[in-house]
Amino acid sequence: MPQMIFSTVRTTRSVLEDAKKGRIDGEAIRFWGERSGGWWSSESYPLWRVYAATFEASKATERLSKSTTYRQISREELENAVGLPTAKDLWAKMGTTGNAIEPTLIIMAGPPLSGKTTLAKEIVRRALEPTLLIENDAVREHIVSEMKLAAPKFTAAEHREVFNVSWELIRLALSQHCNVVFDATNRTDSGRAGAYAAASEYNARILVIFMKVSPEILSTRYHSAKLERRKAYDKLGTETYNTKNCSVPYKLVESDRPADVLLKGIADAIRIPLNLV
Repeated sequence: MPQMIFSTVRTTRSVLEDAKKGRIDGEAIRFWGERSGGWWSSESYPLWRVYAATFEASKATERLSKSTTYRQISREELENAVGLPTAKDLWAKMGTTGNAIEPTLIIMAGPPLSGKTTLAKEIVRRALEPTLLIENDAVREHIVSEMKLAAPKFTAAEHREVFNVSWELIRLALSQHCNVVFDATNRTDSGRAGAYAAASEYNARILVIFMKVSPEILSTRYHSAKLERRKAYDKLGTETYNTKNCSVPYKLVESDRPADVLLKGIADAIRIPLNLV
């Protein structure tokens, strides 16, 4: 049975404040470690990968940057700081695990009101294997609620916070052999890096679905949308999406037609068993 997991996200003020100050970058951060055997060469890691790394206090001291207030960061401290859901909490709420030998990650990409969420939900609804919908909008709402803000601000810092949590949820889902549909703007290839890395770690098949919509349909959707959706479009709707720079398999979908019709046209590329009747 398809499940949604975004409601299990927990966040804390500490990491959100660090993100706002630019200490944590949603696409990648650089950290250094000094081991007893000498300097360990620095590399750039997606943030979710740093979450998953094992830090041993007796062997290394990790620093996010010289300006950070963190002196020593262990895996447990990182998880507590960013408020990631534990696997136990996550799967206890879901009540299921997946059975996909090779899970699939579908990444929806496109501006607000382009039809991403409608098609994403249609995929999950028709999936014949456990397939999880991770919605950035729902994660954002949860973070805004945790921060006790009146409404989302759609700032760069807020985007980083939202994507960091969503990427970790993807990793957790794939680790349990569940298919995932990730619903977010996902504008740039580098901005999808955390999702790509999660798929790579768990040998998941991956497909990016770029959504396009005609100006006429977009105008209709805009004027009938709720205020928050219109605000999101005003902030993000004019950004460009370059499919040529996509480094993984992708499909370009015109979303003017009903979602069930669109899905039948791309079912083979999705590679998740679907009930198309």
